[in-house]
Amino acid sequence: MARTLAELDAAFRQLEHKVIRVREVILQDHPNLAAHLAMGLGTLSASATVDIGVRVTRSSNLAVVSQVDTLIGWDVEEYDTDTMHDTVTNNSRITINTPGKYLVGACLAYGGSGTGYKRLQLLRNGTTAVFEKNIVQVSAMSHGLDCCLEKYCAVDEYLEILTRHADGSDQNIL
Repeated sequence: MARTLAELDAAFRQLEHKVIRVREVILQDHPNLAAHLAMGLGTLSASATVDIGVRVTRSSNLAVVSQVDTLIGWDVEEYDTDTMHDTVTNNSRITINTPGKYLVGACLAYGGSGTGYKRLQLLRNGTTAVFEKNIVQVSAMSHGLDCCLEKYCAVDEYLEILTRHADGSDQNIL
């Protein structure tokens, strides 16, 4: 089922709210809990005093050429509590500075366009796909792609979102 960018963003925010609430309940009931709890692209240890995480977006559409792998650069940070992202240098990367389990979420939306496939991949260190989602578009309407997974990340590991489509002409990611 194709979803709009607004629907994907609303779903991601609901997920973040639920994770925050679960974390609060667990930490209240188990103050000595040493396990990591995930939120957004982030982690929290019961012994930590701050969340570790980052949320990035784009300030404008991105034109993606048909049949060309394209990394998504992020030029806006909503928050970055562990210097995981730079809006200028390698702005497609989220670099891990604190090892642990992270809840990684991403969503992107292609504007209304022709038929063909759309792909979203989550890459580790620029080469290894740790998640992939493909859709086949059969009508000229906006389509969204999203992912959400828990992943252990080591120091200096970085994550990127790569996309590709086969519409025959450039398409915008909104």
